[in-house]
Amino acid sequence: MYDIKIKDGESREAYIHRIYSNQTLIGDNECLGEICRKELNESFDESAYRKTYQNFIKMFDAIKDQFYDASYIKKMQEQKDELYKERVKVRDQTREKYKTLRDEARIEVLIDAIRQSAESYPEIKPIYRDEITMAKDGAEGILTLSDWHVGSEVDNFRNEFNEQILEKRVATLVRKTIKYCMVHNVTKLAVIHTGDILDGLIHTSLRLESEFDVIEQVKKASSLIYQLLINLSENIKNVSFRGVLDNHSRVVANKHEHVEKENFSNLIFWWLEAKLEGSRVRIIKDNLDENIGLFQLNNGKNVFFVHGHLDPPATVTQNLSFGSGVMADIVILGHYHADKMKTFQGKKVYLAGSLRGVDSFALNHRMFGDPTQMLLIFDEDEIVDIRLNL
Repeated sequence: MYDIKIKDGESREAYIHRIYSNQTLIGDNECLGEICRKELNESFDESAYRKTYQNFIKMFDAIKDQFYDASYIKKMQEQKDELYKERVKVRDQTREKYKTLRDEARIEVLIDAIRQSAESYPEIKPIYRDEITMAKDGAEGILTLSDWHVGSEVDNFRNEFNEQILEKRVATLVRKTIKYCMVHNVTKLAVIHTGDILDGLIHTSLRLESEFDVIEQVKKASSLIYQLLINLSENIKNVSFRGVLDNHSRVVANKHEHVEKENFSNLIFWWLEAKLEGSRVRIIKDNLDENIGLFQLNNGKNVFFVHGHLDPPATVTQNLSFGSGVMADIVILGHYHADKMKTFQGKKVYLAGSLRGVDSFALNHRMFGDPTQMLLIFDEDEIVDIRLNL
């Protein structure tokens, strides 16, 4: 630690010069001024000490050639340059430190706000409840929530979509899921969010089609998924929820500047985690990373799920298997707004549909798929693939 005490025989001016010339070791100007006031037993403003030091440096630079040879001046300049570089380093480190602290504080405030919002959200009455007593043991299912694009508005000859239609389609999704789970005696249901639940802000054209801003999208999506999960848990014994990140929900529109973890979908996960605490729904956070989900079915099959913006369907099975060291038996992707299933060497790749349906992009590319979500039911080695039309 630097010695800030006045030394024996040290003049006032010499002390001020020593303190300010070692600023990188001590602190900012306010700190230096406070030290000088205290040690010199004075009451001057900080600027008085700083200007004394600056005036000395200015005068010294003007007359140094008269007293020192060129080599000595060069050496002094080099030392001065090194000192300046150290000051810049310290300043940058300090700035980065406070930026990190500010970011952490903002995140903590945001999480607190999300938790308060979740806690204040009213309890819901189930949209639908079957009177059949829930079975103790039965089949296992996977419900994929894919490409809802909450916040977008569509109106074309093939499809209409807005907030009211979104709510109706989610209610239909709940009813149909419960219906088929009851028919097939499903007692364990994994609900997986494969991304693009939000419309986001990544393209200007999407913002023009958006019905409300991204924060309102987060609130709406969170409440709808909450209602869906609560209603499913009223009718199915074991309901869990997992999710991955995507491209539409990224915080930064430019994909080249984007960091994958900076994603508005995280807000949905935080909201649900707070709101579902104490419920029968289990939120499971066991992904390999933010973009790759992996879990195992009761029959031992390994299920991977990803959004799809980083994974071509033709190579996703081998990429995930080789990359993780776990053989992928089933891979589920969203992103492509397609209802397809492909088999590669006996391993199945499912492409899930979009709840939103045909938008302007799909229309221009002549992709006329209906709004759907996917329900897979596993009864030992049998797979029932149900595309729920909404």
